[in-house]
Amino acid sequence: MPVVVALSGTDLHLQLPSGGAPARRVLESLEQADHLVSLYRGAVDSLPAKIRSSWAGRVHFVPQSARPLPSGRKPLKTRFRLLVVGFLRRVKDPLLPLEALRWLPDRIADGRRLEVVHLGGIEEPKYRRLATQAMRREPRWRWLGAVSAARVRSELARSDLLIHPSLDEGGANIISEALVAEIPILSSDAPGNLGLLGASHPGIFSRQDARQLAQLVLRFSEDARFRKQLLQHSKKLGKSHLQQVEIGAWRRLLAKLK
Repeated sequence: MPVVVALSGTDLHLQLPSGGAPARRVLESLEQADHLVSLYRGAVDSLPAKIRSSWAGRVHFVPQSARPLPSGRKPLKTRFRLLVVGFLRRVKDPLLPLEALRWLPDRIADGRRLEVVHLGGIEEPKYRRLATQAMRREPRWRWLGAVSAARVRSELARSDLLIHPSLDEGGANIISEALVAEIPILSSDAPGNLGLLGASHPGIFSRQDARQLAQLVLRFSEDARFRKQLLQHSKKLGKSHLQQVEIGAWRRLLAKLK
């Protein structure tokens, strides 16, 4: 019976490079597989060089799908909201948008107050303390904790930008959600992010570069042409993350297993 193994970001970007027992477990799984599924394009390039060629044509990108927002986007009129969604853990670099506030004004050109809202639970205990301290010293940054999927969609509809600052990524579901919701995205250059958005995405910043992120936020707030570019990019890519596209990708893969 054919075996299909799904690759996560932890497999590709944390365990394989770390060596030792974690890497051996991943390699053992790969040895048992006939096909691999990844959640972003180009995942084969993250495999060890010595086995990469053997997987040519057998690593399949299956996009995570999302549902369009029922009433479309309605950004807040009194706030310029930057939304971050993800667990508070080191690999997600969750406090980078907080750091970027050092270079951002309290209000943008149209008079709205700027704020960062972070949705996501705690996976590494130290972040509870860091998040609590951050909210005391920086009122423009708010951590709302773990919320329902419906709340995430509601906040997407009310926000101006999604920021995804991860250090490593295996194909984040929130990027799929944001693309289908047609919200502009500023993202780090982690391989999984580039594999979803493309290297030519106009909203890419270098990992761990808070100042570059702040510059992109300012540009978005002041440059109508840049805003249009980001919005058009999300609209174009969002069509590739609709449910029928994901179903089609799975059907093509399953047909190869017969």
